[in-house]
Amino acid sequence: MRMKLHYPRRWKEEENYNKKVARLRRKKIKKVMDQQLLSEIYYLKQDWMKLKKIIDHSIDPTEEGLRDLALVQAKYFYLLREARHRKLNALSK
Repeated sequence: MRMKLHYPRRWKEEENYNKKVARLRRKKIKKVMDQQLLSEIYYLKQDWMKLKKIIDHSIDPTEEGLRDLALVQAKYFYLLREARHRKLNALSK
């Protein structure tokens, strides 16, 4: 008479548990990264508007100021595209 082993079932249960834990970790990491992305977008928009106001009020804006404005604007729009790609909404968070 051959004895039936229950090891494969236990391994399968452990594997399912590990998959669930990994899925929860990924969701938590995604949530944290999404919050960081939204806060970075918020601060970049403030910097962009501040620089834009300074450039608009200056008589002769410097090349460095215009370059900084273009750089902040490019970063802001890049992060907006990333948020759209991730299907983020600031109102739902």
